[in-house]
Amino acid sequence: MLLRFGVSNYRSIRDYVELSLIASDAIKDKGTDLLELPGAKYRVLPAIVIYGANAAGKSTIHMALGAMGGHVVNSFRKLEAGAPIPQHPFALDKASKDEPTHFDCDFIIDGVRYHYGFEFNEKEFEREWLYSFPEGYRRVLFNRDSANGEIEFGKHLRGKNRAIEELMRPNSLFVSVAAQSSHEELKKIYDFFRQSTNGVGASLNDANVQKSIGSTNDPRLVPFLQTADTGIAGLEIREESQPEEAKKILSVLRNTLASELGEEAGGAIFDEDTSRSAIFFKHLGEDGELFELPFSRESRGTKRLSKVVLSAYKALDNGSVLFIDEIDTSLHTLLSMKLVSLFANKATNPHGAQLVATTHDTNLLCCGVIRRDQIWFAEKAADGGTQLYPLTDIKTRNTDNLEKGYLQGRFGAIPYFGDVTALFGAVDNG
Repeated sequence: MLLRFGVSNYRSIRDYVELSLIASDAIKDKGTDLLELPGAKYRVLPAIVIYGANAAGKSTIHMALGAMGGHVVNSFRKLEAGAPIPQHPFALDKASKDEPTHFDCDFIIDGVRYHYGFEFNEKEFEREWLYSFPEGYRRVLFNRDSANGEIEFGKHLRGKNRAIEELMRPNSLFVSVAAQSSHEELKKIYDFFRQSTNGVGASLNDANVQKSIGSTNDPRLVPFLQTADTGIAGLEIREESQPEEAKKILSVLRNTLASELGEEAGGAIFDEDTSRSAIFFKHLGEDGELFELPFSRESRGTKRLSKVVLSAYKALDNGSVLFIDEIDTSLHTLLSMKLVSLFANKATNPHGAQLVATTHDTNLLCCGVIRRDQIWFAEKAADGGTQLYPLTDIKTRNTDNLEKGYLQGRFGAIPYFGDVTALFGAVDNG
């Protein structure tokens, strides 16, 4: 369960911004079932939505958590010794390129709160730290600072910590190394990021969607598509072998990548399995007859909905965090509302899954399943950097028309237009 996430000097974010999923005690809005934590004095939000103008940095928040998880999962397993660390610092000033990128977050595992973070440049992870808070007491599990030479381990972090430290490289995180060495407690931290930093981007890749449908074969997909009035009444998955010519091309590409990046990298991109799942949706036609259509002929909306729904069901089943960038892309407003409501209802979200979505769909502001503390805004500052703030920073009432207020600019985070007609020259009205 994610409690908060912070980031600085990453893509459009220069100064530190923080996203919190802690529910506000001052908000009494109805419509969302908050996540309860035994013994905790706070409750947690199951979903939040982030609004903002185009190019304000909403998607950067989505990418930042994914990047943090990517470093945890892959820094030791996939980066070779001496390889540069993907950093992407803020690009609109001269100083940021020489400053470290910072990620940190707080989360719950097995009822215990953890705080974890790290700072890095292209050459090394300069700092890395992990604290736990069992029953509210702060424990330092480890603290890494490249300036000190070695990691300081707390007495409560049991395991072969020094032996694992010997395997660590400047471009790998200690948590990443420890997980590959079967460290019992740190493997839980690794697994949290592996499961909870997945997302659905705004773009659509047909091959990835077909792979998701074929690999999960989730029996809940078709019923959901039926309720969405897509006309789909069935699904058939057929395993097909790649044509021989395609196999040869893939083999050449795989061998080329393996020689350049190593055997593991080549295999990760092009695996040995040359079969593929062919997806066919069955549509209800005249007189109840079913007509089969290949996946390629389905609408963009059906493809996008299939991907989002399968990702949502996976998160709900595992109690993990799901990021969806531009949840309204190719989806009707009512479908976006339905997806948010799956996380907002204890009946459909018994394991405490969470959704963080960016959107332009202002109808969600008045849909009845989102509290005011679930609404956040991303806005571009004068220096080009992304600022992030919640609606609770602004005085509102639960009776306010939030959609109208947002579109009128009361909360900021909207585009401000100049005179666009001037771009077309003078208008001659005769």
